[in-house]
Amino acid sequence: MCTAWWKAMRNVLTFGQTFSRENRETGQDEEERITALMEELIQHLFQEYKVSIQAGFGESFETLMDVSQSFEQAKQALEYAVFVNSKGMLWNHEARIENTTYYYPLDAEQRLASTIRAGEEEEAGKIIDGIFEQNIARRELSVEMKHQLVGEIKGTFLKLLDQKVFQESNMLETVKRRVIDIGPAEPLDSVQAEIKSITTTLCGYIANKKKDSHAKLVQRMYQYTEEMYANPDLTLYRVAEYVERPEKYISQLFKEVTGVNYSDHLIKVRMEKAAELLKESSHTVDDIAAQVGYNSSHSFRRAFKRLIGVTPSVYRQTLDE
Repeated sequence: MCTAWWKAMRNVLTFGQTFSRENRETGQDEEERITALMEELIQHLFQEYKVSIQAGFGESFETLMDVSQSFEQAKQALEYAVFVNSKGMLWNHEARIENTTYYYPLDAEQRLASTIRAGEEEEAGKIIDGIFEQNIARRELSVEMKHQLVGEIKGTFLKLLDQKVFQESNMLETVKRRVIDIGPAEPLDSVQAEIKSITTTLCGYIANKKKDSHAKLVQRMYQYTEEMYANPDLTLYRVAEYVERPEKYISQLFKEVTGVNYSDHLIKVRMEKAAELLKESSHTVDDIAAQVGYNSSHSFRRAFKRLIGVTPSVYRQTLDE
């Protein structure tokens, strides 16, 4: 008796055939006869109904007691046919390939998870490509090994989604479902494409989260500067203490978000306040210099002219005219 599994339009069908001991043909003749019969049927179904079929066949066994073994062979043959995207029918013995262990070392998994948590999509994509290149181009995985590989990769992403950084996202359940829906029998290049697509989604979420966080931090720096510009001791170091971040970090962040250095921003704020005082008050230039955070009126005059284009005295005269 031999058994077959079919896959046609997402439906799976099974059939078995028995042979009497007297009429039993040789194994090769039997396989050729069944192959010819099934190829004719597959061709007929496609021509008449445009239905494409993938079929896996198990080997023949002597007794009905062995039908389950033939059935499992047929399933494995079909899974392999799907794996290699083979059309038509495939016998179990044709699906046997080297049972090489898949490539997915712990350090690659850890690097992948950390780059996704950091929102580094390009680097994460390179790691994913490297993993699949090792398993597609450099290995011939058995169906079982391929299933285990896909299962481990799915496990990595499900563990990643359970971490706090993603728990707050409203896309969590949708992405989880996408991971769960990746079938172990899908071709590895299809799995690779879906994993990279999911990675793009996760890294995009992290990037937006970072962007919001950065914008809030820069806004705090703006507000603190507005409150403290008159203090001559106001420096980037003091701002870093206030926002509880490293000085170098907020310096780079402020430049990235605003396009200007923090020191230039502080001078601009002080000069704008000085211009208002020159316009609305009768305070001397030296007094105004002190009110906007300068211990030296000379330094104030030089900074004012560099930014406004004229000295404070000339600026005030222009307003009077």
